[in-house]
Amino acid sequence: MEILYDFKRYEKPKKCYYWAESDKYELPEGWVRVKKEMLVIGECDDSYTEELSELDGVLVPLGFHKSRFICWCDMQLSFF
Repeated sequence: MEILYDFKRYEKPKKCYYWAESDKYELPEGWVRVKKEMLVIGECDDSYTEELSELDGVLVPLGFHKSRFICWCDMQLSFF
């Protein structure tokens, strides 16, 4: 099945933090932003992808815009 938007899958998924809007609105700043964690499976030119969704016989990458990215999480286990 064809995948749209120049999607590039990672060899291993990566965890990251990104900014998302909450359901709270405060003046004068506007929507309150919250830090969220996501498992990223790949990326397109302008976004990181969490999942692929089928739409009319093609796969569409779904995720968040790269401008909302905060940092990558370390996924290695630490015993000490």
